[in-house]
Amino acid sequence: MAPEAQFWGHGETYWVGIAAIAQVLLVLAVGVPIWLSLREGRQSRQEFQRIEREKFYIQLDEMYLRILRIAVENPKLRDPALNSSESDRIAYDTYAFIIWNFLETIYDFSAADSDAHASIAETWQCIFDTERKAYAEWFNREENRGKFKRKFRDHIDGLSVDPKSGGATIAA
Repeated sequence: MAPEAQFWGHGETYWVGIAAIAQVLLVLAVGVPIWLSLREGRQSRQEFQRIEREKFYIQLDEMYLRILRIAVENPKLRDPALNSSESDRIAYDTYAFIIWNFLETIYDFSAADSDAHASIAETWQCIFDTERKAYAEWFNREENRGKFKRKFRDHIDGLSVDPKSGGATIAA
């Protein structure tokens, strides 16, 4: 057999092997960057979510501070017994509505099933309990209940209060 025939005869196997190695390298060359990109994308998505959660917490905190400042400037908003005039009662009703809207926002954000939302619920639990107790009578008046989503009303109605702390869980 001629040396070229020997070379070409074994060469087919050689070239098939080279082609297989090239395919593996091609898969790795394309697959590894895609995998790394997906992994990095997942990490940046998690980082983005963490940053957004922190921003939301800061916004909640600032909003609650503004709400409390209103009450400090007008203590009648914290106690309906102090409201003797019609304008005082309107101010109290408006403030109570603001409080309950704030509580509903905390509930909405906390009701989702995730660690981030559970963290918000845990952080705001004491505020939720305090304000819910302070404005329960306002919330339970029939003319006010329709101002809130049924899911939130049902949650508030179904809360069982812990006899030791007086608290009830935010998220369902």
